[in-house]
Amino acid sequence: MNNQIVDVTFEDNVVSICQIMRETDTDYVVSELVYKSHGMYAFSSEYQTIPKDSVSGFYDTTSLEDTGLFVKANGDLYEPVDSSDEDYEESSEDEYSSESDVSLDDEE
Repeated sequence: MNNQIVDVTFEDNVVSICQIMRETDTDYVVSELVYKSHGMYAFSSEYQTIPKDSVSGFYDTTSLEDTGLFVKANGDLYEPVDSSDEDYEESSEDEYSSESDVSLDDEE
C-alpha cells in the first residue's frame, strides 16, 4: 500500500491527489500533491494523517505518471496533462456551407 496514488476527500470536501506514505490500522499518512509555481506540482514534504475512509479513489499505481493526469517535468516536479478538450473536434468551415442550406428569406 505504501506509495499508492489515491484521491483523498478532505474535511472541506476538496479532493486532492495524494501518495500513501504509511498505513496504520485506521489511518493513512499521506503526502498531498500541491501546486508549486509556474504550473508545476510536487508531493508535499509535510505529511498528513487521514482516516482510511477519506480515500475516495485508488489509482492502482505508485507512479503519478501512470495515472495519465501528470507527466514528470524536472526532478520531483510534475506538469498536468491538459485533457479537458480531448473529445473536442475542431469543425471545418465546410460543415457550415453546403448545397442544402435553407434560406431564411421568403421565396416568391
